[in-house]
Amino acid sequence: GGVYRLDSRIAICPQCGFSFNSPCPAAEAWHQYYTSGLSTCPGIGAAFDTKARFEFLKRYGTRKSVFLEIGGGQVGEFQRRCRRLFKAAFMVELIAETAADFRSLTQVPSASMDVIAHYDVLEHVLEVRDFLKNCHRILKKNGVMICEVPDVRLYPKNLVILELEHVNHFSSFSLAMIAQQCGLSLVEVSHAASRPYGFAAVFKKIRPKALFLSLIHISEPTRPY
Repeated sequence: GGVYRLDSRIAICPQCGFSFNSPCPAAEAWHQYYTSGLSTCPGIGAAFDTKARFEFLKRYGTRKSVFLEIGGGQVGEFQRRCRRLFKAAFMVELIAETAADFRSLTQVPSASMDVIAHYDVLEHVLEVRDFLKNCHRILKKNGVMICEVPDVRLYPKNLVILELEHVNHFSSFSLAMIAQQCGLSLVEVSHAASRPYGFAAVFKKIRPKALFLSLIHISEPTRPY
């Protein structure tokens, strides 16, 4: 356990609208905060629609696919379904009390996964580009990454999601812009996410040349609301 001070000073990128804490918390303290998550807040689990999350995921996975979930927490019904869906299913989780296969993305072998998914994780990550570049490294050729995050456009409608633990705040457009810079091209955005205040975005790993061309064709964001 321990006492943590979470300050919130939000900066906004004028080009893409990406919002983030500036300065961010110190990396060592942030890591300690999350690795002690279960002992600091025992019995608190994330509420999400397991069926909605799984139905969306299985459109991109097959019995021949190798799957990695980042930040899955304790093994539950969703993880058990994933183990039945995929050829193999792995998990990255910082918290020592969880039954994870890896404690860091850097431990995962390069080009080893067909599908990666992380749900309500990216808003907590201090170095978003480093995280996404690692996802790109881990994916096989033409591999797919599914990312679910709170939608910054819904903040005025639900202030509960404006949590101090969130150091990043995404729209579908700002997330697509950052992911493109890391070699991940947007395939699909769905607002029928597993939580009512978020969106799910699907990205495909692309080659460096394809990345340059796709950056040219990023369009202005459309407003779903």
